Amino acid sequence: MNFFKILLTLFATTLVSCHSPKQGFSYFDFIASFTKKNEEKNKIKLSGCGINSFLPKEYKIKNGIANFNISFKSIRSQEDPVSLEKARRITVTLVEDLLNEINTNPQIRPYLDCFPMTIDHLQLSIWFWDENSISLGKGISDINFSKGEIDYFQYEIYEYSTTYPAVGRQSKFFKESYQEALEKVKGENALTQGDVQ
Repeated sequence: MNFFKILLTLFATTLVSCHSPKQGFSYFDFIASFTKKNEEKNKIKLSGCGINSFLPKEYKIKNGIANFNISFKSIRSQEDPVSLEKARRITVTLVEDLLNEINTNPQIRPYLDCFPMTIDHLQLSIWFWDENSISLGKGISDINFSKGEIDYFQYEIYEYSTTYPAVGRQSKFFKESYQEALEKVKGENALTQGDVQ
């Protein structure tokens, strides 16, 4: 199941081209630059990105960018599990930083269908893998943020292998609204502390 979800997400994020319909702006360069700025702070690498993914059939694109769909991977050790609290902090920090980056960048503004961009127009996935691209077997293995909700998943490894995939089972661990997660992270002052690894 996890393997098919990864393939579907990667396929969906690569269906659209790297340039917005109006020539001159590369959303891929924009996302790559954002990732570079956040790579060390959040221990992430860009896995895939796209625009205008999973739009309602009747949606008419106005300026070029209706939404962003971004996936990250975070390489960690099997002995370094990601707690629910840590996964929440990483997710909220990335979403808040990305919204700020989008809404304060004058180059992207003419291409946005809605300004300011809100969480309703972001889809984000983070996969916590080890050096062999195996989901972490303890703690949170991946998150999916879409439509204002965050789903946290665990991957129980039955038989570890150094090649993908390990024999195991993925299950949803926890679900919460983005607003609930944001309030919890603000309560920890994690948005202003900087280091959320």
